Amino acid sequence: MKKQTTSTQPTETTLITPGNSKRLMEIRKKAMGVSAEQKTSAQSTGLKQTATNQTLQQAQAIIDQTINRVHGHLPPNKKNRLFAIRFGMSEESLKKLPIEAIFDRLKLNKALIKNWKQLAKLDYHGSTVAKT
Repeated sequence: MKKQTTSTQPTETTLITPGNSKRLMEIRKKAMGVSAEQKTSAQSTGLKQTATNQTLQQAQAIIDQTINRVHGHLPPNKKNRLFAIRFGMSEESLKKLPIEAIFDRLKLNKALIKNWKQLAKLDYHGSTVAKT
């Protein structure tokens, strides 16, 4: 006996013509991805994003230097635990906080960062942190 296989490929033919259903048009737009308007707005903010990325990398370097300096003064077999005791949380948990909170915990000078307002609400990895 031969086993029949059916393939499920999207077809352009539907029961409703494309111009007659607003819901189908919305679904198609979502399936197509980013609209042209969103693409142009993303391109216009491209320069702003590169400046933010450079500032974020500068802040990450300052944070990493401080953490490495602290780890350098702690005994090798207890450095993670002593770091958590000193700063109230582990290094991984610290990096999930907004950069503003990281600078406060590590007692770093915010004047070292040129565009501080752009970074204040981002976490170490550049994601926006929701307030709880």
